[in-house]
Amino acid sequence: MFLMGGAISLVISIVFFQLVPLSSENASFAAFCEEPGKLLALSIFLRKQDKRYGLNGILAAGAIGAGFAAIESLGYGAAYGVSNVLLRGVLAPGGHVVWAAIYGGALALAKGREPLRTAHFANPMFLGCFGISVALHFAWNSGISLMPLPVFGDLFHVLLTVAAWAALFWVMSRGVRQVVAITNSYGMAWPAGGYPPAFPGAAEQAAARESAYGQPGFASPVPPPPARAAAVVCLNGVYAGQIFSLEPGTMVFGREPSLCGLVFPTDLAGISRKHCALEYQNGCFYLWDCNFSFGTFLGNGRRLGPGERVQLFSGHQFYMGNERFEVRG
Repeated sequence: MFLMGGAISLVISIVFFQLVPLSSENASFAAFCEEPGKLLALSIFLRKQDKRYGLNGILAAGAIGAGFAAIESLGYGAAYGVSNVLLRGVLAPGGHVVWAAIYGGALALAKGREPLRTAHFANPMFLGCFGISVALHFAWNSGISLMPLPVFGDLFHVLLTVAAWAALFWVMSRGVRQVVAITNSYGMAWPAGGYPPAFPGAAEQAAARESAYGQPGFASPVPPPPARAAAVVCLNGVYAGQIFSLEPGTMVFGREPSLCGLVFPTDLAGISRKHCALEYQNGCFYLWDCNFSFGTFLGNGRRLGPGERVQLFSGHQFYMGNERFEVRG
């Protein structure tokens, strides 16, 4: 990824340089060519569902940024000598690696378990992080000088490095919280008299779901509710392992306590203030999306359309972000 990602991003950037005339006249405008180039290279590596963690995006983007910087430094070394390469090496912690890692982590958080889609690039968190990286790169190349420093070039570059790492640590903290939430969902302590990881009938239920719903079997360790009791079970995420009984009516999922019955943390990625609703009436379950910014998905990966209201049956699953649920009853 280091060499391939760096090479791909450099080639794409060269194409962008031909499309942005000012980039050849003012070094600051290189930010508008090189950051999109690295982003498109990153998209190749994040396109699949298995790259669902924010930390995946940080590592992948950092490697691509490092590869880009290494190849670029070879060119500068040939043109300006070894001293220029050494200075670039000293300043590298505040450059391409950290700029790419900031929006790489944000993009991975925005996509979650989904394949990478165009809609993920419109995610507000990603757009904000990408804008920060472009602004830092633009300022870095601007030639502004506050106070010359030995070895480190100028105080301005030091301040930009601190700002970049502050932004990256913010993205990293969200990535760590994502990993903790997912890890907790697989490491829940069972209550007294609890159930083994594969409760009786789990294999049969998984096979039935795969046959009826077109999704790979998911042998959940969450115990089934009492017979005929309607419930929604959280299989993965913040409420993993918990069972919520359903009475006739509607349960709303989201981050806004005043609007929702099942409330998620305010900083949880991929969840809207009022995300989706699950209605239980006359023994039937009905699900619809309330916001459509991040999407609500059936267990087979199909995203609900605007205004679409779909009926679910016992054993069917749905998810949003990294939160996966199953209805039973």
